[in-house]
Amino acid sequence: MFCKDHDEVCCAVCIAIKHRACVNVYILPDISKGIRDSTEYKDTKHSLQTILSKMKKESEAGKCKLNNLEKKKEKLLEDVDIFKEELIKKIKQLADTSKKQICLKFEDCKKVIQSDLNTLDTVISTTTTSEQKLSIKNEAQLFVNIKTSKVSIKDCEALLSDMSKVRTNEELEFTLNQGLKKTLDSLGCVVAEEDIKAYRATLYGKFKIDPKYCQICGICTMDDGTFVIADYTHSKLKRLNESFTVEDHIKVGGNPYSVCSVGPKEVATFLVV
Repeated sequence: MFCKDHDEVCCAVCIAIKHRACVNVYILPDISKGIRDSTEYKDTKHSLQTILSKMKKESEAGKCKLNNLEKKKEKLLEDVDIFKEELIKKIKQLADTSKKQICLKFEDCKKVIQSDLNTLDTVISTTTTSEQKLSIKNEAQLFVNIKTSKVSIKDCEALLSDMSKVRTNEELEFTLNQGLKKTLDSLGCVVAEEDIKAYRATLYGKFKIDPKYCQICGICTMDDGTFVIADYTHSKLKRLNESFTVEDHIKVGGNPYSVCSVGPKEVATFLVV
């Protein structure tokens, strides 16, 4: 059966229940006569072919996109491996350089300490001889030996006093770049194209930078995790800790307009004079 009022093909039950109030109800053999030559048939067939073509194109586009996505994934994985190898190579180079620096400094310290040891060996030998000479029985010679021993004692005390002082060239220290470890918390991040946007941001809050107003014209991050800011107003470069509290500062010969890191413990600034 066909209900023309609702443009629906129905069974006898549906006609009896849902379409009993409809007027234009026909049996299919009667309503379908000549349908193959009708405009509706042609339009429907054309519409089906059109939508089928669109879906096939969409399917092909999806397959192509999936294939490109697979290639992109392999390229990104390869990039990560290359970046990893570059990092490992760079870290090994830095480690080798650091080891060489430590060994060179060790040799310098060793030379200083070895020189002191050689001096001590000589003085100990001389002092031991002086002590033995105090056992002589000749009083005149003993008198002379006592006087010369007193001079030796003063010289030894002066030598020990000099050696007890801390010498910077005898110290062996090496500070590891902990900021580098903090920086290497990830190799990167996956970002969708729609998430890449440009932002302008302003930092609001109270920070212990200066008790009075100051114009900050530049900031950079150091390897140890601290920050250096350019205080234009007071002609200073200030170093802040991770809590943005000033740890130290230096006065510069002008108004610093910008600042950037040029080394593990070095910065460059542009001065307005």
